[in-house]
Amino acid sequence: MNFPGTHIKRDKYIPQMLNYKNKENKIIVVYHFDEKPGIDYVNQLFEKGYDNLFLLNGGIEGFGQ
Repeated sequence: MNFPGTHIKRDKYIPQMLNYKNKENKIIVVYHFDEKPGIDYVNQLFEKGYDNLFLLNGGIEGFGQ
């Protein structure tokens, strides 16, 4: 599932996002081309009560390497 980070501040969640919120054996992976915005998105989700978050270190380019 792909979810635009810009929707986080507007509280626009698709039902699938809520299906993963703090579920056992489920993890939400946050990635961005640049790691800095990814950190911001993870912090925003955490403030909204999401605990099962993982930030892809190095952004999407780091993952490709």
